[in-house]
Formats: sequence, C-alpha cells, structure tokens
Amino acid sequence: MRRCGPFTADVIPQVSHLDESLAADWENVIEWLRLARQQVRGEDTVFSACVKEFEHYLEHNELELALEALAGAAEGQDQSHRFWDSMCVAAMAMKLDVMQAFFAAKWAQTKGRGSSAL
Repeated sequence: MRRCGPFTADVIPQVSHLDESLAADWENVIEWLRLARQQVRGEDTVFSACVKEFEHYLEHNELELALEALAGAAEGQDQSHRFWDSMCVAAMAMKLDVMQAFFAAKWAQTKGRGSSAL
C-alpha cells in the first residue's frame, strides 16, 4: 500500500487546505478523465479489470493511477481521436510530460478518423 508521508495530525490541516485554483484544476482533471472513460472501448477481461481499477482510483482521488489504469484499458484496442485527446489534456493538466507526449502521439495517429470509434 502506498503511503503519502509521515504527516502528523497538526500538519494535516495545513496541507489539506487547497487554494481555489488547485481545486479547480483537480476538478478539471477529473472531468477529463471521466470524458476519456466515456470514450474508451474494449471487450476483454483485461479491459474490464482496468476499467474497474480506474473507477476505484478515481473514487479515491488517485488521479495519476486512474489515468494509468485507463491507459491500460486502451492498450491494444482501437480508440477514438477524442479518447486520446481527453487523455492528453488530463496528463497535461497533471504535468505528466512523458504520458502527455505518449497520448499526443496516439492522438496524432488517429487524426483524421475524428470520432469514428465513438
């Protein structure tokens, strides 16, 4: 199990106060992830397990892990231009440069297909 760090009760109130812009960014990432989830397509058991994992991580605000799980669900499947766009924007908002570049490359490969896989 991953741990966030050795925070004590007197430190938690100081780190749990989010400024409005950070909270807005967090909500935007969640919305982009939800949009990507609506777009992702697949049928095998790996896909189903990854989607279940995605839902779990999203529910627990583990946004990077949710993004990775959704990428796992998409692996080996034909995904839409809109799916890769949503994944790219979510990664960009989280400042995950390597993942953003990967999703941007996938997006470029699907360019011209529009939303045909919707």
